[in-house]
Amino acid sequence: MHFLLNLNDTLRKALEEASYAVFIADDNNIIQYHNAEAMKIFGYDESMVGKPINDLVPDRYQKGHLHKMDEFWRENIPRKPGRDRHLNGKKADGSEVLLEINLNPFEIDGKPYVMCNCIDVERKIGPDMLSSFLGKMDSINACLKNQIEST
Repeated sequence: MHFLLNLNDTLRKALEEASYAVFIADDNNIIQYHNAEAMKIFGYDESMVGKPINDLVPDRYQKGHLHKMDEFWRENIPRKPGRDRHLNGKKADGSEVLLEINLNPFEIDGKPYVMCNCIDVERKIGPDMLSSFLGKMDSINACLKNQIEST
């Protein structure tokens, strides 16, 4: 969190008061900063600083996520919200939350970092619309599974 010491009060307050989760991780994928909204969305009572960002990824996706993060560090290209940017996050209690994610790489004193902004999709679109969307996705997945199994 040493790099945050150089932030002016306005920028620090903006990060802390953001209505979405903000994480900053180093190139070892270790959380160096998060705001209060991050703790709220992920259900943590204690700081996540010093923990691997992969702790916030459901177990079934962790290996793939590590591969994607390696790819991200090699490419060093921002990943904006939109197509393929909805991911499941793992809360402190093990339950999951659907997130809209964007990643922005940056450097301080030659050391790479990434800022990750996470929006809770259910809160964004409302629980009824999310439930409807997930129900349609389940139907589509079932149809695809039936087609695959019948071939």
